[in-house]
Parts: sequence; structure tokens; C-alpha cells
Amino acid sequence: MAKGKTLQSYTKLFKELEAKGPRPVYFLYGPEEHTKREYLRAVVAAVLPEDKRAFNLDILHGDEFDKEAFNNRMSAFPLFAERRVVVIKKFEALATADKDFVLKRLEAGALPDGTVLVVEAGDLADGKLTVRTKKVIDFAKQNGVAVEFALLRREESEEWVRQKLAQAGVAVDPEAARLLVESVGEQLIDLANEVEKLAAYVGNGGRVTTDTVASVVGRYRTEEPWAFTESLGRKDTADLLRRMNKLLEGGVEPVVILGTLLRNVIQMLQVKLLVDEGTARGPRDVGAHLGRQPWLAGRLLEQAARFRQEELELYLENLRWADIRLKSTATSPRTIVETAVVASSQGKRLALSNI
Repeated sequence: MAKGKTLQSYTKLFKELEAKGPRPVYFLYGPEEHTKREYLRAVVAAVLPEDKRAFNLDILHGDEFDKEAFNNRMSAFPLFAERRVVVIKKFEALATADKDFVLKRLEAGALPDGTVLVVEAGDLADGKLTVRTKKVIDFAKQNGVAVEFALLRREESEEWVRQKLAQAGVAVDPEAARLLVESVGEQLIDLANEVEKLAAYVGNGGRVTTDTVASVVGRYRTEEPWAFTESLGRKDTADLLRRMNKLLEGGVEPVVILGTLLRNVIQMLQVKLLVDEGTARGPRDVGAHLGRQPWLAGRLLEQAARFRQEELELYLENLRWADIRLKSTATSPRTIVETAVVASSQGKRLALSNI
């Protein structure tokens, strides 16, 4: 998992492109898709005016890569323009032989004058950074630009939200920005969609509050689910039941609530096992293993620390009991879920005869 970055580092990257102009080769990779796409567009715009792109911009995809097509496009001359751009997307999807083909062409110095090559890849964590991919990244570093687009840190994501809303002429309360990031997640591509909706909702000169976020994004997706899972993580059964009932009264299906509980308990169990095995020692390690931002992994660490492994395993058993009961009986779904929660908090193991 890539380490969290700051907005300043990305701002610097765009400014350097504007000041120094395009380089002959780029390798862009990492999990932060929104900024990566913006930078790719900026590179293309720096090389080619829009009216020159029809004949001078070629985009190839790693899962449909053709050596001959790549070779032809790399050998082509610009048409009615000074330069051309060749983009390879999803480089990690290339077959080993195709990666070798691209690498040999680069190492042979076969980047023709006037051609800019942009190689794009996703998150290269968890063994996806192969020897061949590393060589292409090193080539890009030596001859152009190689950038890892990591997810922003939590506070930087909140600042990004504030900046984007400000650009739309909209003010936002700090608590509202925080709620939006907590409810939607750290992926800017998801946040951008919600920011656009919020800006349209309040209009130029308007202000986004926590109530606005809850109304536009959806109350179940914002305030209640996070408070709901936080109650579970605090082992506050009374608050958990109160919030569950509020959601049920608001029309949320019991199966959705049960799914949320199961997901959170499983995540806490995973964290517990990672820590006990010595595989992960802190939020960054846990985040790398679970594919979560360090701030969210830190929250899961705090929650898991309040439970013994046996308690979480019991909770998981009882929630699975509830899942079976929901599918097989006419008993009130609310009663089934509440029974599983209460029994778990009391250390009781439910059998299928219980209700």
C-alpha cells in the first residue's frame, strides 16, 4: 500500500510540468486514480493541443496489448504537429513477454524524437511490482518522470474537499468535510462525485454543513453508519442498539445492518490476528495488509484492542447465527439482530434453537 501523500506534493508535480514542459517518458502508478488521471490529461495537454490529438494520440491497454501495434505507434511520425503521445494503460496487465518487449525497446534507446511515452499502472503493492516493472520505472526516473500516486492522508483528503468546494464558490464547515471523507472514503474519484453534487445542491455562495452532507450523500451512508460501527468498536451495546433501532425506523433493512456488523467484526478479527502474529505493528502496517488508509487502520486497531480474540469469534458466530435465522424463520428481523448483539455482549453463544 502506498504511503499517504500531501496535497503539496501533488501541487508541486503539476507546477513542475507547467514550468519545465513534458519529458520523453513517464511512468504513473499507484492507487490514487483521480489525481493520476488528472496528471495524465495534463501531460497530454502539455504535448498536444486538442485539435492535434486525433492523429497524434494513441492509447493502448495492457489487457489487450499487441506488440506490432505498439511498435507501429512508437515508430510513427507526428502528423501536422511537432510531437505525438503513446499511452500504455494497465501496464501491470501485460504478459511477461510483452513487458520484456517494451523494456527492450526502451533500453535500446528507441524513443524517437517527438514521441512522448506515458506508461500507466494501478497499485503495485502486494507483489505486483515485478522485476520488469521496476526496470521500466527506473528507466522513467532516469529519462523522464516516474510518480507513485498514493492516497492522500485523511486530513489532506479533507483539505482537498475544502479546496474543491471553494473553487466552486462554496464554503464548507470543517465537520462537514470530515464527515464526507469518513462516509465516502479516501478515494478522490469517489469524493469528487459527491463534491460536485454538494456544490450543485447549495449553489454558488452557499455553505455545506453536516446536515447538507447527510441529505445529499445519504444519511445511512454518513452519520449513522459510522456512529453505528463506532459504538460496536467501543463495546457500547446500549448505544449500538439505540442507533440500530433508529436506522431500522428509518427504513434500513436488517440485513444491511447485519452485513455492516459482520464486516466490522471480521475486520477487527483480521487486525487482531495481524498484531498477534507480529505481522503488523502499527496503523501503516495494518493499512498495507488490509488495503486501508493508515487513519482508518488506526481506528480498527483501537477497536480491536478492546476485544479479546475469543470475544470477536463469539460475535462472529452469533452474527452468522442471525444471518441463518433471517433467511429461515418468520421471526421479527429486528429481534433476531438485537438478540445476536445482546448475546454477544453477554458472552453467550447462540444455538439455532434459540430465539
